[in-house]
Amino acid sequence: ANTQGLREAMQDALFSGNPEQQTTLLGAFPYLGSDKLERKESTRDQSQLGLNRLNDEDYDEFAELNQTYREKYGFPLIVSVRDLAKRHEVLTRGWDRIDNSVCQERATAMIEVGKIVNHRFNELVAEANPIHSARTQRYDQLGH
Repeated sequence: ANTQGLREAMQDALFSGNPEQQTTLLGAFPYLGSDKLERKESTRDQSQLGLNRLNDEDYDEFAELNQTYREKYGFPLIVSVRDLAKRHEVLTRGWDRIDNSVCQERATAMIEVGKIVNHRFNELVAEANPIHSARTQRYDQLGH
C-alpha cells in the first residue's frame, strides 16, 4: 500500500527465506575490497569507504581476511560499509567476527544484508521522489 509496506515485505522475504535460499543469497555477495565488482550497487556501496581503490597493502589485507572468512563460513564477509566511517573498521569487524560460531555468523551476515537492503531501498525511494532526492543530494554536498 505504501513504501513502508514494501520495505517490510522485503525484510520479511529476506529473513523468512529457507536455509538454501539464504545460502544462495549470502554466496552472491562480492568480496569486500574486490577489484572486480559486477554490480553498480556493490561499487556504490564499497566506494563509500574507498574499498574499490585500495593500495597493494590494503588489498592484501582484505584478500587475507576474505579468504580466512570464506574458508570458515563458506560465504563472503558481508558488512554494511555505509554504516562505518573508516576503511580499517571493516577489517577490524571482519577479524572480530572470525571468532563467531557458524550459526551466529550466519545470523550476523543476514542482518548486515538487511542493512544493505535498507540503504539500497532508501536510494530507490529517493530516486522515485524528486524532493527527497534533492534534499539528499544537498545533504551529501554539504559533506555529511
